[in-house]
Amino acid sequence: MKKTQTFQLAAVASALISGAVMAAPMDPNDDNAYRYFPASVSAELESKYYLYTDSHKKDLIWYVPKTGYVAYRGSRQNTRPNFNATSYLPRFGIWAALRAGESQVRMGGSFNTMGRPEDVNYLKTEAEKVGFSVSPAVVKRGTASLIVDGIDANADGRVDVECESSPLAMTDHLGNQYTANIQNCYVTAVDGRQHPATVIERAYAKVPSGRTSASVNIPFQLVTLPDNEMSNLIEQDLAVGSSLAPYFSLVVDWELETERETRVARVTVDWNQTFEQAHAFAAYHNYACVDIELQSFFKKLVQEGKGVYVEYYNPETRQYETKAPNQAAFIRAVEGVRADLQAELFDQIREYSQSQLGLVDTRTNAMWTLRANYEKQVLKRHETRMINWNPGMSMETVQTEMSVDCVQGGFGTPVAWSTDTGCHAIVDDWTTP
Repeated sequence: MKKTQTFQLAAVASALISGAVMAAPMDPNDDNAYRYFPASVSAELESKYYLYTDSHKKDLIWYVPKTGYVAYRGSRQNTRPNFNATSYLPRFGIWAALRAGESQVRMGGSFNTMGRPEDVNYLKTEAEKVGFSVSPAVVKRGTASLIVDGIDANADGRVDVECESSPLAMTDHLGNQYTANIQNCYVTAVDGRQHPATVIERAYAKVPSGRTSASVNIPFQLVTLPDNEMSNLIEQDLAVGSSLAPYFSLVVDWELETERETRVARVTVDWNQTFEQAHAFAAYHNYACVDIELQSFFKKLVQEGKGVYVEYYNPETRQYETKAPNQAAFIRAVEGVRADLQAELFDQIREYSQSQLGLVDTRTNAMWTLRANYEKQVLKRHETRMINWNPGMSMETVQTEMSVDCVQGGFGTPVAWSTDTGCHAIVDDWTTP
């Protein structure tokens, strides 16, 4: 039942990717999805997922897991980890010459960015309680990288790293000898042991290209640097089902296109009062006003609330307020209503200069005088205009991190799920029918 529900969610995400529904996650700055859940539930969900409401479907929540796990093969109680590891001695190439007798570890398999099925079902259940359905987020792209985990151990909050320079005597193809100084750095892991910061010689991890679901399988392969001690430690850890996080983790950076909320402003015009203000202003300027004077007039008209009243909708209070939001572009869009008001209040006239030669100078100066607007003053004495403005799409980057956990075996022995007590919850997710 658990895996069936999860597959259904993946099918929903596939349908949305295909374009059947024109939807996008909302920018969390505009609508925080966690606020719809009780505080205790919200805290747990936030530790496991990035959540987003939908821009169009108000009962849908998108999710991106913060943690993934090794994918599985098989079905029901016959599942096994999609992972294997083996060691070998390089017999040719640079390592055979530089680190003769030192073994390398080759690992490969697949990670799943879905997260634990138990967690997904918990999210689904809690979302249904507050009137939402859930689906893996549709992302623009994903980029995978392999990292070495460390622990903040120093007083300054930095990762505890020690580096040493190792001189390496080399001979080029002409027989000339030279020395290369190789910097070997070691990071203190969570278990207190020091591990090389550069563990991997080469690696490959394939995230589906283009728009995809944030719940996918990611095949990977990697080869460690030649080092007998590290090879033995990895083999020993896998023999007892210990985590390989101290050696490497796979991190996927997802790029999501999120939609911003449409801002709304309401402009109310008392045309009789506004024309009275315009008449007094024009009379003061001999009924011929230049552009800079009109700018000052409209600014004062709105600020003093004499005829023109601007209110901004606050989605948090669900009320219109006179206080403008901290969004310069939106304010400029609202101020754009000035052009409409100016066309209703004033007529443009042009001044042509008469030259001393009797020719008309085509250079003009624009001026404005009062307009006789019968429609506004007689038929529409009060008018309300709504202004809708959207800042457009924004980009958000979030991460899903995965490591080889609860996997036992490899190096010539069958790979299976660990029977360690701490792994029961994860293993049960994959093996429960």
